[in-house]
Amino acid sequence: MDDTPYEVLHDDSTPVERREAWEVGAGLQRIDGIEPSPVAYRLMDEQVAGHLTYSQVERELHRHYESMPTASSAQREADLAATRIAEIISEPGFTLSAGSLAAIHGRIFGGLLNDRRWEGRFRRESITKAEPVLGGASVNYTPGPEVTRTLAWEFDQEREADFVPRDDLDAITHVLRFTSAIWDVHPFREGNTRATTTYAIKYLRELGVQIDNEPFRDHSPYFRDALVLDNAPARMRDRQPLRLFIRMLAGESVQLPDLRAEYPKGSSR
Repeated sequence: MDDTPYEVLHDDSTPVERREAWEVGAGLQRIDGIEPSPVAYRLMDEQVAGHLTYSQVERELHRHYESMPTASSAQREADLAATRIAEIISEPGFTLSAGSLAAIHGRIFGGLLNDRRWEGRFRRESITKAEPVLGGASVNYTPGPEVTRTLAWEFDQEREADFVPRDDLDAITHVLRFTSAIWDVHPFREGNTRATTTYAIKYLRELGVQIDNEPFRDHSPYFRDALVLDNAPARMRDRQPLRLFIRMLAGESVQLPDLRAEYPKGSSR
């Protein structure tokens, strides 16, 4: 019997690491066209400096919104989701499972979605979503009754692959391809891109890849459109935008095009 006591982990990250985590959390909100408030950024500075924990920041945000009942729900969502994403990607540990993805979604969006039953739970309904980059067409997401089994199959395949990267580019390419496959399932009613991206960042760190925070900080709307194009109906599909984003994540100097200007009618390329 192992009598060695467990050690409780404490946040020993540096201010630079904490700021990078916050910037990613904030940047991912732009996927849904929202931005953290000045209050959240002020609290962020306090957390980066080591004066507040993530839990304390969240409590302060709850107090702030309790005192402002007319504040927009979108603003509250941006502030709290950014805080929670920063905390999640700052934590060590990773599990390659659909359950872990669901838990991350529940942590990010707890109390923030229109229906509490959507938080951290895979959808049962079939859905569509008009995509500007497809000229209003939708990706053909996995039908609701098939989501759980399809997701389980994707994770089983990933575990069986027992992937060992040759280098950072190989790891990033593999993880983002896996992320794209999970995103195509669209397992949640809302918050799919933010949850799957958070999961992908943790997967990359598990593989020893410390990515630059700039792509997700500054180009998250591009990333979502790249995922849309990567999974679009066959005649509108284009893999190149996601390849460009992968190269940027790997540290290459890449100019990302304005996808919505290039694909105004969702025409095939």
